[in-house]
Amino acid sequence: MQMILKFKNKKAYDKCHTFINGNGFYFRTRGEEKMLEFCYEYTMLDVVGFCKGMLELDGQFEIVK
Repeated sequence: MQMILKFKNKKAYDKCHTFINGNGFYFRTRGEEKMLEFCYEYTMLDVVGFCKGMLELDGQFEIVK
């Protein structure tokens, strides 16, 4: 099962994508839809933690399963 983060705007998507792309997370991008797709739930939950904390993107994305 795929776990997906869908961002509300391109700026939030780009900020998260740039951060996780350089930090070794395994994900697939669906940029035209402002979505990041993960194979492992624990990876997605780590990214959600970064989005809510360090990246200050709380409220700018939703989890789609």
